[in-house]
Amino acid sequence: MAETANKAKMADKLAADVFGEFFWERTGPLNTNWDCVSSSHKAPTHPSDVVFFYDEPYRPTRRYVTADLKSYALGSITPFIVRSAARRLATSLACAENSQSFQDKYFHPSSSARVSGMLFVYNHDNQAADHEFSPLLAAIDPEDLEIPPGSKLAVFGPTDIFWMNNVARDIVHMRGPSVPT
Repeated sequence: MAETANKAKMADKLAADVFGEFFWERTGPLNTNWDCVSSSHKAPTHPSDVVFFYDEPYRPTRRYVTADLKSYALGSITPFIVRSAARRLATSLACAENSQSFQDKYFHPSSSARVSGMLFVYNHDNQAADHEFSPLLAAIDPEDLEIPPGSKLAVFGPTDIFWMNNVARDIVHMRGPSVPT
């Protein structure tokens, strides 16, 4: 159990480090459930591993990104796993903006909010390659996903995460060492 928890923490730490460099901030509690507001979902709650937010640069909108952080060995990343996780995340998006429970946990007062979702599929054994993940996305039919208008659902696979991590490291490198004041 502790080994599984440590692997999950790897995805959480990597996501925090990468998106922190892009000026995304965490808000609210980690790894928590909030109330479902749709009787068609047949579930009392929806989960959020972490919720990030950023202010959109060209709109007076604060974008909240509810993230499902997955950490898998290469052999565990299957079409069924990716499709199921994307469906669950899309279903939660359909509730997030209307759930008072979600708003109370994550929204800042007096912000014009929009909610999107991010499926972050981290390969903890570093054996994934481009050709390994991209076909798995083909198993997801966008028509099967309950994504509300104005929302987005992004799926980042191991190669995408590797690339974003490199970009974040380049930003740190180009910024140079911080000088104490």
